[in-house]
Parts: sequence; structure tokens; C-alpha cells
Amino acid sequence: MRIEANTVEKYRREGEQKGRLEGEQKGRQEGIRIGQEKGILIGQEKGKIEGKMEIAKSMLLQGYSIEDIVLITGY
Repeated sequence: MRIEANTVEKYRREGEQKGRLEGEQKGRQEGIRIGQEKGILIGQEKGKIEGKMEIAKSMLLQGYSIEDIVLITGY
């Protein structure tokens, strides 16, 4: 019976370790996915801001008033 108990314990530990490794891998993958999504959103927002700033600069060079530029672009 002692050999069987040792064998059961060995397989239990191996299963626990395998489960932990699989969980860590899934957690890393999920973290990477979330990070990529956040990065895309940040990039899109930055692009919108840069686009509005370019429009504002162009409007300023064309003689628009600051009030009109702020009204149209929000900046």
C-alpha cells in the first residue's frame, strides 16, 4: 500500500504542477491580449488628437480666429 500511496502522491503533484503551468500560460496570453487592445485604443486616441491639431494649425495659417478653431476642432 505504501508504494501505491507514493505513486498517487507523485501523480497528484505532477497534475498540480501541470495545472499551475497551464494557468500561468493562459494568464500571460490574456495579459498580452489586454495590453494589445489597450495599446490600440491609446494609438487611435493619439491619432485623433494629432489629426485635430493638424487641422487647427492649418486653420490658424489660413486666418481663422482662435474661437472658430476651438469651436470646430475642440482644441
